[in-house]
Amino acid sequence: MKNITLLFLAGFFAIAFTVSFVQLGSLVHAQEVNLAGDVKLEIQGSCVNYTATVVNLSAGCYDIKVDATSVNGRIGEIFDPREGWKSSFFFVNNICIEGGNVKFLLRTSEDETLNFRATVKSNATSSEMQSSYVAVEQHCPVKQPEPIEYFLIVVLLSIVIVFAGIVLYVKKWRD
Repeated sequence: MKNITLLFLAGFFAIAFTVSFVQLGSLVHAQEVNLAGDVKLEIQGSCVNYTATVVNLSAGCYDIKVDATSVNGRIGEIFDPREGWKSSFFFVNNICIEGGNVKFLLRTSEDETLNFRATVKSNATSSEMQSSYVAVEQHCPVKQPEPIEYFLIVVLLSIVIVFAGIVLYVKKWRD
């Protein structure tokens, strides 16, 4: 059952990745980009899986980081289309756009309060801008542990059956 769940999640991320990064395939030559103004960050999602959107970027090539932290430190991973999942400490490099929004997939721990912050570096000017922190309160469902009693009952019943089989075999062999 766990493998089916993992396959489903992998398929979901593959579809979301394809839809989210269609903009990234277009080639834009590096040009002078003015990063004056605020970097805006929008966060959507719930409980561990999020989509972060850096909005209103002008045309150009950027290195972008969306960091996810909590009171426990850095707890996020960002999906880089070239390198896969990596710590949200690292930048996704050479994101070239014609202007507009850029979306990233993020996954986090189940900590209650998360803080997201985007950092955008212009490849042309080496200027850097950061968004303000976006706080998100998570309310993840509590996972119920599987009852160990069922497992123990099955193991004990199996041991009894094997033991009874051995006893009957030995008894039959002696007779």
